[in-house]
Parts: sequence; structure tokens; C-alpha cells
Amino acid sequence: MGITNHYTILCEPPNKTYIDAFSPRIDGDYVFWFDDSEREHGSKAQELNIDEKGVWRFFNPNRSEKITFIPVMEAKNILPFTWPELIDMCCTVSGCESLFRPFLCRGDLNKVKAFIVGYNPATPIVHNEIDIGVYAYMMLHYEQFENFIREYRKGCLTKTGRKKRELSPTRQGITWCQEWLRPLISGTVLEMNVNAYPTPKSNLLKVEKEEVVEKGHKIFGFLLKRFRPEIVVMHGNETFEQFIRYSKEWNIEVRPCIPSAIEEIQRVGSIAIVYYEDGTEGKVFLCRHFCRINMYKSQFNDFRETVEKENGKIGRLLNT
Repeated sequence: MGITNHYTILCEPPNKTYIDAFSPRIDGDYVFWFDDSEREHGSKAQELNIDEKGVWRFFNPNRSEKITFIPVMEAKNILPFTWPELIDMCCTVSGCESLFRPFLCRGDLNKVKAFIVGYNPATPIVHNEIDIGVYAYMMLHYEQFENFIREYRKGCLTKTGRKKRELSPTRQGITWCQEWLRPLISGTVLEMNVNAYPTPKSNLLKVEKEEVVEKGHKIFGFLLKRFRPEIVVMHGNETFEQFIRYSKEWNIEVRPCIPSAIEEIQRVGSIAIVYYEDGTEGKVFLCRHFCRINMYKSQFNDFRETVEKENGKIGRLLNT
């Protein structure tokens, strides 16, 4: 391609059609650019701003969206993976309705130091009920996802026919863990599951198509190796069992040491070490499933104290 000056386009709301852009230019009230097939695109621009790093931002009054052209060298620092990779992680498998939920981010995706990991998401979101680009965008913007899921759950019923609560006990437990863990590590905590495919009950995942289960596990393995978190907090025995089971497929070396009772597990500190390919390590902690947080408040507080005490022994790990 003879066109130079390669940019990545970020749109609000997201537009999955235009990912790459080349040589944007201003012509009167319009901005023009080329896609990777050298086809030219144009858009009316208002509030156009070009900063010293060459980042272009403008408002398109015709489509009510903000468009940002980010030079590729800058764009690499925004996501640890490409936008198409994120879209692909979210897309459902042929013959299935629900979108995968790879992670939820509350903070800077380039400062991830810890994972909170459950078994699999509990609220399926059907692919024809939301644009895939908007859905993927919410993975990066926690507040937008939380607002969406509150409204979405209003239309969902339990098995007994009752309306579901806006936020489940599990979500309350994850929020508790987020609020405690973020300041402890001075970084971003990603929320995810050892399998990214959502089912109303975890045991329903076992009867899903093989390719669904396989993709759900591969997503977690991909993210684990890409982010290499220093801390992994897992909730629920089944989560950890699946983690150990699939670690070889992810080409991740894990050294587990597991006490028998969950109460003991929560007191001993880290129960596994993950050895990443670049030579770094991550510590794995396990506690009761967060749906039990209101029932076992004192034990969750004990777990928190255990992690904090180990932090005193391994200050490098938690960057203190």
C-alpha cells in the first residue's frame, strides 16, 4: 500500500466496520481517510482537535459519534490485544445464542495486576439483543456494563417465576473483592471466569456443545498468558479444579498445593504458583464462592487478612 501514516480508529459508540485508517486529512469541514483496501471514507467534522502526538479527535454531527484517530504506535498501548481479537472473543459459536463474556475491566487495561476468577458468567446475553461492537466496548467500560446488566436482568425470571435481583449475591461479592484488592495491588483487577460462556446455572455448561466449552476455556488461557497477573483470586472449588484441569492445554505450568477443607484453604494463603513463559510468576488464592459472602462474612474477612499477611512476606508481588 502506498498510503502512509497508519492509524487505529476508535468510535463512540463503537463501530466495528472501520478498524484501520491511513493518512487522514482535513478538507474544509470534512475529514477524509483511507481503509486498508485503499477505499476513501469521509465524515463531516466538528470540534476537530489534533494534539501534539498526532491524535485526531472530532465530533460527527451526522451520526452523533466521536471519532478518534490514534497513531498505531500509540494504539498499541491502549489494548494488550487488537479490537478484532476482542470482537472474536465475544462472538458466539454457530448454533448458540449467547455471547461470550471474556472479562470486565474497571480501570486501565494496561495496569492489570490481578484477576478475580469465577467458574462461568451467570447471565446469558443473546447476540441479537445487542450490537457486538457495543457489547465488546462494555468489556472495557465496567460502569456501562453494570448499567446494562441491571436493566437486562429486570426482564429475566428465576425458575420459580420471580424477577431476578438487579445485582446477584455473586456480583456483590465480586464488588467487595474489587474494592479490597485494587488499593492493595495499586493496579487494575480484571473480572473473568475460567470459562467465558454464560449459563444460568454452572452445571448447564457441561451439556453445551464441545466447541462452546472449548472456546470458553481458551479465552481464559489466552488472557492469562497475555496479562500474566501477579495475583489470581478464585472463588469456588470447581473454578480451581477447572483451572488445574486446563492449565496444560494453555501451556501454563502450575504448581498446586491444596488442603482438603475450604476453611483451611482460605487460611493457608496462596495454593498454587503459575509460571508464565517470560519467567514471571503469579500467586493463586482460593476462597468460597462469592454467592456465599453474606453467609460467611467472617470467613471472607479471614481470607482477606490471609492474603494481606502473605503480602507482607512477598512485597514484590503486590508492589508494596
